[in-house]
Amino acid sequence: MKKSMQTENEIEIRNETIKLWKELNIYKCEMEFSCGGDSMTDYDFVFYNNKDKKIECKELKDFFEDEVFKRVEFYVNSDGYYMGEYGSVTITLDEDDDEPYFSYDKQAVAEWEETFTDTMYVELSDKESDVLKKVSNINGRVWDNESNINYQNDCVITDEESQTLNELIERIEKLSHEFIIEGRGDETEESRSFDSDIELEEGKLIVNVNARFCYTEESND
Repeated sequence: MKKSMQTENEIEIRNETIKLWKELNIYKCEMEFSCGGDSMTDYDFVFYNNKDKKIECKELKDFFEDEVFKRVEFYVNSDGYYMGEYGSVTITLDEDDDEPYFSYDKQAVAEWEETFTDTMYVELSDKESDVLKKVSNINGRVWDNESNINYQNDCVITDEESQTLNELIERIEKLSHEFIIEGRGDETEESRSFDSDIELEEGKLIVNVNARFCYTEESND
């Protein structure tokens, strides 16, 4: 990334920084970073001299801690699909031009999460089919056994019917856990859920099983 228009004060500070960079025989600075969730979550600067040894320099760190965010774009804003990015920025001094300047080379990987859904068909007993006529929807989270039963209006549920429904829900949770969902990347922990609007196909209950998958790809600069 090349130089941009600078004020006289900025040019003076830059020139002093270049002078200090050369005095310390530094050949590069590596900035490791990670960002997402609408903020820069972590970053650090490490300076290396021409013998590949690490150099500590507060003045240089202070300069680049301000400068790098003017020269490099970091994609911090998450939206539920894009989660963030992580990688490094290599800072070097370019003296091939008439006027030396610092060059910023960003290499990063972006992380994404996407929900995938597939359909599962659950065999029902006659007793289960009968009690489901009083239900409009069932849904739940597989990892913590949290489930909801939404009943039809003006219905009465007996203790026996309630037990039948609870046993059916437990079976659906187990089947949903074992169900194979094809997704991109790796399935994230504690993301699997199920839902059904109590529709039957050939006597089987149609259940949607959902899971979030995480994958990475090279971040576009």
